[in-house]
Amino acid sequence: MIAQELQAIYPNLVKEGQDGYLGVNYQELVPVLIRSIQELNQKIETMESRSAMIGTSGVNISEKNTKAVLYQNTPNPFSSQTIIKYSLPEDTKDALLFIFDIQGSLKKQLSLDPSQDRVVVNAYDMTPGIYLYSLVISGQEIETKRMIITK
Repeated sequence: MIAQELQAIYPNLVKEGQDGYLGVNYQELVPVLIRSIQELNQKIETMESRSAMIGTSGVNISEKNTKAVLYQNTPNPFSSQTIIKYSLPEDTKDALLFIFDIQGSLKKQLSLDPSQDRVVVNAYDMTPGIYLYSLVISGQEIETKRMIITK
C-alpha cells in the first residue's frame, strides 16, 4: 500500500517517522477494510435481490444453465467457516476452487461437484487475513472473489 495515497483518504492512519518516511498503521486499517467489504456485500445482495425481482424475461433457460458462476462467500468476514456458492453447467468436468493468500500462495484446492451448489470452507488451518478464491474449469479461470478471515 502506498502511504501517500492512503494519507489523502485516511490521514490518521499514516504517520511520519523521525527518518522522514511515512508509515501505515495496518492494525487500524483492518476495521476500515472489513467495513468496506461489508458495504460491498450489502450492495451485491441488493443487486441480486433486484435482479431476482426483475426475473429472467428474455433469457433462454438453456443459455442460463451453461454459464458457470462464482458467488461471494457468506459470511464475509468470518472466523471459523464460510459458504461459497457456485453454479456449474451439468456437463462440467474438472471444476476446482483455488484459495490463495494475498501474497499469491496456494492455501487450498477443492474439487467442485456440478450437482452441488456450495462448498464449506473451514478457517482452522488458515491464518487471519485477506484471501482470494478462484473458480477454475478445465484449467481456465472463470472468476475470482475476495474473503477475509478474522480471529
